[in-house]
Amino acid sequence: MKTLGLIIIAILLVGINGLSAQTKWETKAEVYNGNEYLIRYTPRTYSIKNKKYDFSDSFRDTAFDGESSLDMDKRRQVLIEKMYEVANSVFEFNKIVISGRFEVIMECLFDINTKKYAGVRFIFDAEIKDYITVPKINLVETKLLQAGLNAGSTNIIEQGVEYVVIGASISVGKE
Repeated sequence: MKTLGLIIIAILLVGINGLSAQTKWETKAEVYNGNEYLIRYTPRTYSIKNKKYDFSDSFRDTAFDGESSLDMDKRRQVLIEKMYEVANSVFEFNKIVISGRFEVIMECLFDINTKKYAGVRFIFDAEIKDYITVPKINLVETKLLQAGLNAGSTNIIEQGVEYVVIGASISVGKE
C-alpha cells in the first residue's frame, strides 16, 4: 500500500511538472511609435504592456476600514466605465466576430501620489490576438492619457509601492 501511494505521488509530480512546462510564458518585444511593448504569451493566453510600466511595483486597491466590497466596487465603477469606454472606442469589442465568448482583462496603473493614469496592460485569450494588437494598445494609451483619468480615493495597505492597479474584465464574442 505504501509503495502504491509513492507511485501515485510520483505520477502526480511528473504530471504537474509536465503541465507547468507546457504553460511556460514566452516573451517577445515589439517597437511601435518609439515605445517598446512586451508581449508575454502561452498557447492559450497573451499579455501586452508598454515596457516602461512596471506592474511588479504596484498593488491593488482595497476596501477602506468599514467599507464593504460592494461600496468599494461602487467607488471604482465610474473609473472602470471610463476605462472600458476608451478601450471600446479603439477595439470595438461588440464588433469582434469570433466563435465563443472570451474575457479581456484590462489593468490600468495609477500613480500612488498623483492618482493619475500611468499605464495599461491587457491580458486575453489567444483566440483574439489578431484583434488586440500593439498599435491599438498604443492608441488606447494615448486616449487614456487624454481622458485625464484619476483614481481618486485609494486604499493601499502595502508601503513603498509606486502604483495602484485598477482592473476591469470585458466580455468579447457571443455565448
